[in-house]
Amino acid sequence: MTTTVSDASTGSADELRTKLADRLVKDGTVRTDAVEAAFRQVPRHLFLPDVPLVEAYADEPVYTKHEATAPESAPRPSPRSSP
Repeated sequence: MTTTVSDASTGSADELRTKLADRLVKDGTVRTDAVEAAFRQVPRHLFLPDVPLVEAYADEPVYTKHEATAPESAPRPSPRSSP
């Protein structure tokens, strides 16, 4: 199931990062203190400068390159794809 940060179109990067981390901890995706700390501290939007904040902090892939045949996503880890 893919979930986005709900109703966050006007939030600041800090607010969006906190909401994403809170949700990932609550749903059990984040299970260690170290991973939680990384989600709370790493400014994801700085790695995606041309992407709106709400998209940078959503739990969905961000496509950074589009070709005629298929889009490619940025090589950023997805919280749901971790072992």
